[in-house]
Amino acid sequence: MSAGEMKAAYGSFLSALLVIYEHDKLADKFANYYNVTWNRVSPVVFSMCNDYRSVYITGESDHGMGMKVQGNDSNIWNFRFACSFSYSIIEQ
Repeated sequence: MSAGEMKAAYGSFLSALLVIYEHDKLADKFANYYNVTWNRVSPVVFSMCNDYRSVYITGESDHGMGMKVQGNDSNIWNFRFACSFSYSIIEQ
C-alpha cells in the first residue's frame, strides 16, 4: 500500500472516530439538560466513502446509536430527538 493510500485509510478511520466522540460529547450535555442517564450497549459503526466527486460519512448502527437511556419517557424522547438532530450536523 502506498503512503497516500495509508494516509487516506488513517484519515477515514479518524473521521469515523471523531463522529462518535463528538456525538458522545453532545449526548453527555443533552443528558444533563434532560435529566437522563445513558450508556452504550451495542457497537456503533461508521464508514467514510471518498469517491472522485465527494466525501461522505454513513452510519451503519441503529438509530439509537447503541445507547440505553434511563429517565422519564418525555425526557428520553427529547434526549433522543436532540441526539438524532445533532447527528447530521456532526457529519458535516
